[in-house]
Amino acid sequence: MKDINSPIGDNLFPQEDFKKLVSFRNSLLDMGIESSNLLIKSSGDYELILDYFYTNPEPPKIIFNRQNDLLKIIDNLDSALKNEPLLTKFKNDISKLLYLDLRFDNKVYYKFSDGK
Repeated sequence: MKDINSPIGDNLFPQEDFKKLVSFRNSLLDMGIESSNLLIKSSGDYELILDYFYTNPEPPKIIFNRQNDLLKIIDNLDSALKNEPLLTKFKNDISKLLYLDLRFDNKVYYKFSDGK
């Protein structure tokens, strides 16, 4: 029986998934998006915390799910960031970004605070 209080030597997730996450983060870096932490939620969602000066109570994040095809969501995000209205909003109001949600097929949902 495995001791749940001693996680030393355990893997959080399979090595192949870890490699995909590293590749995902590197693709974001190529796009000029820097991150600092990855939160793994019990729902299967991941929250990648972004490294930007922010004016909100919480740092901006990218939300995606472990079931997502990471190459596909990188393509979706890249396309969204190259087109209006996200192009200008991301460039001019990055400090107000709350999240970029990539959990849904071929869609990028985002929210910026209103600055109030």
